Amino acid sequence: MPRWNDNDQRWVVRGSSVLLYNMLKSAREDPWTLTPYLEKYPAEACKGFFDAEEWVNIEQYMVAAGSTNPDNISLFEKLLRKLDIDCRRHKCRQSETLISPRDDKLYRRNSEFIMYLAIYGEDNILRFAEKVSFTITRKRAALMELVRKYCGY
Repeated sequence: MPRWNDNDQRWVVRGSSVLLYNMLKSAREDPWTLTPYLEKYPAEACKGFFDAEEWVNIEQYMVAAGSTNPDNISLFEKLLRKLDIDCRRHKCRQSETLISPRDDKLYRRNSEFIMYLAIYGEDNILRFAEKVSFTITRKRAALMELVRKYCGY
């Protein structure tokens, strides 16, 4: 049943599923357990991952996603290739701490490295925009700005 949250000024709906919980819990330990499900819908799977972990760098003509779990990066690299979207992996050292832009608190990171999955090149960016894109409006707008640069608008 939807309920209004006064603090966040939005509607909240909650649900639960033991089956879904157990499946996602096992996927956290080994993301490859979800492969049969994700391979059926690679564009939708990539959209969810990139909505959560992605950014668009218009100046560098790049769409990228990051994760401290290399298995996540490998899995979504495979799914992107299934959609005929070429991408590259990068491993970068990250600082030990992070100041959250949301609450200005200092957090200690769990991992020394972060893996990035980057999509470069006109054909790959246009294919990503056509087949995957984003649900989040601000990310979709940034992607469309990048696509316009390629198309000369």
